[in-house]
Amino acid sequence: MVINKDVLEDGFVNVIYPNEDEERNKKALEEECRVLKHHVEELTEIIAVKDISLSLYKDEKEYIMSTSKRLNEVVLATMKNTISIDLIKEISFPQTGNEFKDSCAKVFDAVIKSVQQLKHDLTESKNVIEAKCKSIAIWTDQQNADANSMQKTFEKELYEKKSKLALYNDEARRNEIKIKELQSSNDDLRNQCGKLQQQAFDLQKSLERERQQPYLVQENAELKTRLKQIDKWIKQQNYNTDNYTSTIEQLHLQLSKIGKDLQSVKSEKDDLQTRLSSMAGERLTKGNPSITDLGDPNRPMKIGEKYGELYDNEWTDAMESVESIQNCFPGLKNAEQEEIVIHHMYRLLMEDELFTLPGCKEVQIYRRQNSEGFANYLVKSQIICKDVLENWDYGHKSEIVLQELITTPFFHKCVHICWCMAIQDPLMYLAEHLPPDTKFDKNEYKEFVKSGDKVKFMVWPALYLHKDGPLLHKGVVQAYW
Repeated sequence: MVINKDVLEDGFVNVIYPNEDEERNKKALEEECRVLKHHVEELTEIIAVKDISLSLYKDEKEYIMSTSKRLNEVVLATMKNTISIDLIKEISFPQTGNEFKDSCAKVFDAVIKSVQQLKHDLTESKNVIEAKCKSIAIWTDQQNADANSMQKTFEKELYEKKSKLALYNDEARRNEIKIKELQSSNDDLRNQCGKLQQQAFDLQKSLERERQQPYLVQENAELKTRLKQIDKWIKQQNYNTDNYTSTIEQLHLQLSKIGKDLQSVKSEKDDLQTRLSSMAGERLTKGNPSITDLGDPNRPMKIGEKYGELYDNEWTDAMESVESIQNCFPGLKNAEQEEIVIHHMYRLLMEDELFTLPGCKEVQIYRRQNSEGFANYLVKSQIICKDVLENWDYGHKSEIVLQELITTPFFHKCVHICWCMAIQDPLMYLAEHLPPDTKFDKNEYKEFVKSGDKVKFMVWPALYLHKDGPLLHKGVVQAYW
């Protein structure tokens, strides 16, 4: 028998017998088993609850996935307009008794209502757009019909004028032939009258000789009778000649009147052709600068070429021809005087009075057809650039230099080109002033006499087809680094 002994603090030995130790361990194990069993039961309950929750979660997830898919199909069908609003109204999500599903059903019902409203708004918008499209189509058809009717009217008038012109031409040719015949007949009558007068003169001399011979009295009487007949015939021919002359004068007057009528008809014909061409060109090119009339000498591309020639030729000549600059600013160097002239020419070019003149459509067409005459009128009447020096913040501005520049061909051509820019549809655009000390784009500007990447002063503005449109001609700046 084995005995465990423990020495106590007081020196006694504590003896433990084997049976007591086993009993104690057995009770501890039983207690521990009860605790573990209790934990196992709790864990089993938790697992059961979790299984139930997981089952509910799977069911809710499947409900959400299937319902979301259904909603997505409805929304896509609504966007593609392949589902009617009645079918949308039939869609519903009944209550299931599950709090989560019921809350989701409320959200889905709200989504369906939003889809219904969206479908309703979409349908109304579609109806409004269709109504507007029909209205625009009717208006467009009416405009085309009016334009075609007007074109047919112009063509009919043009045909009538051509017919009338042909009749006038035929009548004029007939009158010319008749006048030539009358003139030829009149010349023949004049020749015959001259011959008869010569015969009468010869007979008169013969009568005088016969008076000296008594035996020729009877022949003299016959000659007198013949002479009277000849005088009578001559008077009749003179009367006829006067009548022919009066008839010729009347025919000349008629021919002159016919010529005037012919000129008037030609003018009306040209005017009708011009108006017809203008209407066709206006309908094609209005508000569309990318389509131009290649027969128009003042189309934007030609204006761009003239604008470049203005800088290369007249601008250079004006720079060399200004003589008053030395008298006005004698203490400055040549380069500084040149800069002053450049500023004045730039100021004249950028004067915006031409671009603000009002005009309706017909006025614009008339101005486009008579651009050169109207530009000349603007120059001769001196109604522009009167106040060009006002509100100009420049220390070396000079009225004398400006007036001398106004008399140069540069100013005249400048007015003509700017006027042609102003009557385009849309307006052509001159680039705005670049402030000094700012960097410039070398794709749109080139350097004057010095290189660099910053602006010292503007020399020549860039030209564009229209505002924010493509570049037609580069500008020029005096640059520095």
